[in-house]
Amino acid sequence: MFGGSLHPSREMKGTGRTKTTKEKTPMQRRRASKSLTFGWEPFVASMKAAGRRIRMLTGVALLVVLINIQPVNPQSAPNDSLKALQIGRSVRPTFSSPITYGSGKDAWYIAAGDFRRPGIKDLVIANGFFATLSFLPANGDGTFGSSRTIFSDPEQDSVTAVAVGDFNQDGTLDIVVVTGEDDVPQIRILLGNGRGRFRQSGQGSLPIGPGTFGPLERSIAVADFNTDGFPDVAVTHNSISLVSVLLGDGTGQLSPRVDYSAANFPIGVIAGDFNLDGKIDLALLDQQSSIPPNQDGTTVLMFGRGDGGFDVPIQHDLGLNPNPIALATADLNIDGLPDLVTIYKDPNCQAGVCRFGSTLLGDGTGAFAQQDFNFNFGNRLTPSMRALGVADFNLDGRADVAIADNTLSIPPRDFVYVLPGDGTGTFSGQTMIQIGVSPVAIAVDDFNRDGKADIAVALSAAGAAVTLNTTAP
Repeated sequence: MFGGSLHPSREMKGTGRTKTTKEKTPMQRRRASKSLTFGWEPFVASMKAAGRRIRMLTGVALLVVLINIQPVNPQSAPNDSLKALQIGRSVRPTFSSPITYGSGKDAWYIAAGDFRRPGIKDLVIANGFFATLSFLPANGDGTFGSSRTIFSDPEQDSVTAVAVGDFNQDGTLDIVVVTGEDDVPQIRILLGNGRGRFRQSGQGSLPIGPGTFGPLERSIAVADFNTDGFPDVAVTHNSISLVSVLLGDGTGQLSPRVDYSAANFPIGVIAGDFNLDGKIDLALLDQQSSIPPNQDGTTVLMFGRGDGGFDVPIQHDLGLNPNPIALATADLNIDGLPDLVTIYKDPNCQAGVCRFGSTLLGDGTGAFAQQDFNFNFGNRLTPSMRALGVADFNLDGRADVAIADNTLSIPPRDFVYVLPGDGTGTFSGQTMIQIGVSPVAIAVDDFNRDGKADIAVALSAAGAAVTLNTTAP
């Protein structure tokens, strides 16, 4: 909660493992885009784990991984005096008036990446039921050129998820896309040529399981699950209790899927080394718990084995009827360990004060302690959250959150709320950005190369909107 009042802690227990050090992989030795000066890079996030550099990339509508996670041992965590300087009240960040860019209709997802020139972050937008991908080329000054279609499949019902990675190891970014809805969903790789053009890999499309309802709630995480230096893919299925894993071979092709029982209704997945053993784990968001009375949302951890496989899932109950909608990872309390933050689609509001979300503070073994945070909406309509991004927006060295509110109202007044972190895992104050109609996904990156985290939002009715961070240093 704001003001330092915390929800009673709950813990999710995991098994710790001994951290090992491995030699550099081919992925470490290849060209990788540099981290941003503010320390957070979406969709092309890097994770330094046990001496190897792993590309961790995700670009889903509801979940966004936006941070360079650098797991460390306790000796390298921030000392108490430095941490004390970083904890406290934060200034509110400021942003420019948003600029809207048409990019087709029915935008559901958005991803950022330097597809053409290093450091120039373009945007890719998935246009839901139109089953197309649009490309917005960046000018490097925070503005974008005209959009063009880079993928279309009239035989598929929709584009249901999109992510970014270098799947053929040529030093340029590629795109992984999931298509289909009630038919059997398909996954395919679109290989980039470094000039903003893409072609389908020779493998074509692969089936990734039975059809599911609710395409907005399928998601992708990309990371190296089997420690071979090549990006792999994990995909959730929201109406069946599975997550599918497909391993990359470094040539732009994926292995046939292996399904893991994960959760009742998994709506999203992110990757990270949550127990600091040097192996990539998965964290999932489940809208219905298997813990009685089965009305609670949960987060689910699946510890990686380093060979592409995963251990039995461990659930953490988020509380009665939270209806979680988005999940991200960052070091929220400045202890050098990865934490989780989730927001709720329909917050429980009392007298205008809403239970907005929860932070799960990690201890480096895979166990987390939960605390909730609230938001005072006053007399406005009850919010309907859709997307989450994490970055240091106000330049104070602490993780902040950006949350998209897709409240239905007349006239439409949809916002992105930016809440500064206080270094303890909670958030205080807010900056409200009136962003446009129906924001459904967020990408955070430095679009004008000034070292600050900017925000791009997919608008289901209008394409995309971009607002630049104008916070004074």
